[in-house]
Amino acid sequence: DPIEKELVDAKIKEVNEATEAQKAEEKAKREEEENARKAAEEEAKRQEEAKKDSHIGETLTFTNSDYSGVVEEWALTINNVYKTDERNPFTDPVNQVVIIEYTVENKSIPSDDFYLSLEHEGEFYSSDGFKCSPYPGGDNVYNLAEGMRANGNAYIGINNDTPYLEMHFGGMTYKWTF
Repeated sequence: DPIEKELVDAKIKEVNEATEAQKAEEKAKREEEENARKAAEEEAKRQEEAKKDSHIGETLTFTNSDYSGVVEEWALTINNVYKTDERNPFTDPVNQVVIIEYTVENKSIPSDDFYLSLEHEGEFYSSDGFKCSPYPGGDNVYNLAEGMRANGNAYIGINNDTPYLEMHFGGMTYKWTF
């Protein structure tokens, strides 16, 4: 019967279209999951690279030698880098203020000669390569007895909104996102 054959053919076509639609939907879902997995892997890799370049938690030892040739050692550990909403009302406005928390250890410098002002001794740059300036509010470390440690904070002002700061200090480059 031609009518019955036409109905069967229409039903077969409908089932085939539904099956193809389901396959396409499943394929799109698999592709979406794969893209999400790849994006997560790329983000994890980016964060791992950033962590490596941040040197957060690493203790780096520096040596100085004075005019008489005496070699002195001290160590620096960057503990944390983060943005703050704190602003000093008596200074020029900036887009962002970043706080760098650090620990120093005086390994062999006479205590009255030890002084570290990270925000003045380091060179700081924003994401667009512009030099950043110290911002009022940091805690310098000075007169630290030999063999002792102390914590300090450096405040840096950034004149853009990108969550990135780079520090050049002691022959090292530190890169932070926050």
